[in-house]
Amino acid sequence: MFNEKDVLKIFNSAYSDFSKKNKIKCSLKLINQKEFNQIAKKCKLVQDNLKLAIVPLVGALTVHSIENDTIYASADILNEITEDKNFVKAIFMHEFYHILFKGKVKKNDSKEELKSENRVNKQIAKDFPKLAKYMD
Repeated sequence: MFNEKDVLKIFNSAYSDFSKKNKIKCSLKLINQKEFNQIAKKCKLVQDNLKLAIVPLVGALTVHSIENDTIYASADILNEITEDKNFVKAIFMHEFYHILFKGKVKKNDSKEELKSENRVNKQIAKDFPKLAKYMD
């Protein structure tokens, strides 16, 4: 079971590993499950899944801004998804690639979000193949 201190430690480890290959600037904001769900509902892919009555599996989300990108996570949700710290590390790596590739996203719609997911999945598989297996 992860507490907020554990999640922060995993985030910092992932950020350190990622930073050896790529440079990004971001911060982590740990929030409760209710706040996380409100942010998740703004994501076009999450909206599409909910319309189809599919509960999406989302462990973290990135909100982009000019000054600083923020990754939002909830220890409660991460605990619902996994007990494996490497899985949580993979989730953060995935979000780091969204930040790295944010300039490639052309529109705020489901099609572009899906392209972004595919781009991120390909790159994490290339750079961090052991962690990418958690995202399959």
